[in-house]
Amino acid sequence: MTELRGTRAVVTGAGSGLGRALARELGRRGARVMVADINLASAEATRDTLAGGPHAAVACDVAQRAQVEAMARAADEHLGGVDVLINNAGVAVAGDVGAVSPEDWAWIVGVNLWGVIHGCEVFGPRLREQRRGWILNVASMAGLVGVAKMGPYCATKFAVVGLSECLHAELAPANVAVSVLCPSVFQTSIAANGRAT
Repeated sequence: MTELRGTRAVVTGAGSGLGRALARELGRRGARVMVADINLASAEATRDTLAGGPHAAVACDVAQRAQVEAMARAADEHLGGVDVLINNAGVAVAGDVGAVSPEDWAWIVGVNLWGVIHGCEVFGPRLREQRRGWILNVASMAGLVGVAKMGPYCATKFAVVGLSECLHAELAPANVAVSVLCPSVFQTSIAANGRAT
C-alpha cells in the first residue's frame, strides 16, 4: 500500500518509541489514526502530536483478546473501519533460558506473540472481506538471528516473522498485503520497561 491519504490505521504500542513514530508518519501522510497503547495517557499524548485527523486514542492490552476485539469496535466507531493495522506493541525479557521465570515467559509471549496473533485474527478477516488493506507486524533483527541471553525475545520475534510469512500467502489473493519489519537498535523505551534475570 503506497498511498496512505484517507486511509484508516490502527497502531498498537503507539504511546512511545517506534509506535509513536509510525503513528506520526501515518498522520503526516494523511491517514486517520487510532493510537493504541496499554497506557491511555501515553496513547492520548501521541494522538495529540499527529498532523491531520481527526484521530483517536484507546487503551489496549494486546495480550488480552477481548481488548483487541474492543479496539476493533472502537476503530469502527471512530474511523469507520480499518485499512492498515500495525502490530507494534512489544516488551523485552533478558536472561538465560532456564533462569527466566515462567511468569516472565508468559508476559513476553502474551504481548509479543499473542498480541500479534490477536491483531491478525481480529483484523485479518475484516480486511479479507473488504478485499484491501495492509498488516504490518513489527518483529526485530532478533527474529532473524539468535542472541545469547535473549531467548524469550528471539523466540517471540522469530515466531512473528514466520506468522507474517504464512499470513502473507493466505491474504494475498484477497488483495491484502502483509509485511514484517525487522529493525535493529534504535532509541526506544523497551529496555527501560523490560525485565531481566
